[in-house]
Amino acid sequence: MKHFKEYSKYYDLLYRDKDYNAEVAYIDEIIRKYKQGNAFLLDIGCGTGKHASIFADKGYEVHGVDISETMINIAKENYGQKAMFSNQDMRFLDLNKKFDVITSLFHVMSYQTDNDSVRSCFKSVNSHLNNDGIFIFDCWYGPGVVNDLPSVRVKRMSDEQYDIVRIAEPVIHWNESVIDVNFDILIKEKRSSVLTQIQEKHPMRYFFKNEVDLFAQEFGFKIVDFFAWLSFNEPTSKDWYVVFVLKK
Repeated sequence: MKHFKEYSKYYDLLYRDKDYNAEVAYIDEIIRKYKQGNAFLLDIGCGTGKHASIFADKGYEVHGVDISETMINIAKENYGQKAMFSNQDMRFLDLNKKFDVITSLFHVMSYQTDNDSVRSCFKSVNSHLNNDGIFIFDCWYGPGVVNDLPSVRVKRMSDEQYDIVRIAEPVIHWNESVIDVNFDILIKEKRSSVLTQIQEKHPMRYFFKNEVDLFAQEFGFKIVDFFAWLSFNEPTSKDWYVVFVLKK
């Protein structure tokens, strides 16, 4: 899985408009419903560590893991004093410790595009979660995707060093419930005017509640909450993103 290998250097700029503080505040509110006190939290697919850092600021003891070594190196450099970070694949975690809460945010679960990968993830989470622990993840939501089909999108971001244009072109594979998001990224280094082009394909799976429920039951979990992302409302076909809260 080579997603973000070249892209990771520019990741924080591309998602500079993402409200990490609001997202952590939302997840923290969900956690507090089930856990009191300062929980031991594992953030799977932590990327460059921004969510993990904010969780640490809220009093959690945090360990972040990501499949991208480059991302983990950035996380360690920026936030290594706040949290522990490891380069691991969520399907095959081997941390020799258990957690009160496991989170997996920004659609990391949707990168698990086949059933074997999803099962491996649930198995890994189960083996690293304390009894009565909770697993919180967001993902692409089938009814929302089917109701509002993806289209080509263009994003432009810049800072004092770079101008970036990213084109995202989707290709839908209906029988697999997968969308290939083909990224074409053009980066201009302002000082030198050097242009760099990066092309990556990110296959993303969209999920339906009943299939998540089957995976959950298979690995000893129960869905205890299910919301439209960043809300406490029941998802509808207008929602592309949802959050699942599972209890072991």
